[in-house]
Amino acid sequence: MDIQAKIENGIIFSEYSPDLVAIFRSKGGKWDAAEKGWRFSPEQGSAVFEKLFGSGDIVTVRVPRCKTSEEADGYGMVGGYLLAFRKGRDYPARMAPGVELVSGSFSSSCGSRNHPGLGDSEDAVYRLQVYRSFAEREGLEIEEQEEPARTPVENSALSSVPDAELIAELTRRGYTINK
Repeated sequence: MDIQAKIENGIIFSEYSPDLVAIFRSKGGKWDAAEKGWRFSPEQGSAVFEKLFGSGDIVTVRVPRCKTSEEADGYGMVGGYLLAFRKGRDYPARMAPGVELVSGSFSSSCGSRNHPGLGDSEDAVYRLQVYRSFAEREGLEIEEQEEPARTPVENSALSSVPDAELIAELTRRGYTINK
């Protein structure tokens, strides 16, 4: 699991959402196509980054749905962090890179053709890495300990199926696989 956002020399790198684009533009940011990030003066970039993403060390958090906001057209966010998105009403919801859905589910369809909704259930809980100051400011549950490594179950029904076949089937069903 990797952090979604970083800043280097006044350039903010983050996942895409229409609302982040609007925020970056309103704060004077300019898209830098070569760097694939939003260019600010170092001082302005640091201020914008701190407000949206925080600072300090990186921690793993759990984010309940009640702490999220559904932004424009099917983008689920917490602060500047993208959690999940849906490209169209009848498309499957997809998790953002580095985000896991710990509990809950997504509806198979949500919103209208022109304005899709995310469709996450009320009991949805997301897991991702954020900067500590953001987690503390937002009152997010910080997981202090790493989860123990999981060992494969040799006698499970899926142990005889090659990983490539499992990944292909899950991808076909609309799941995002993080390796």
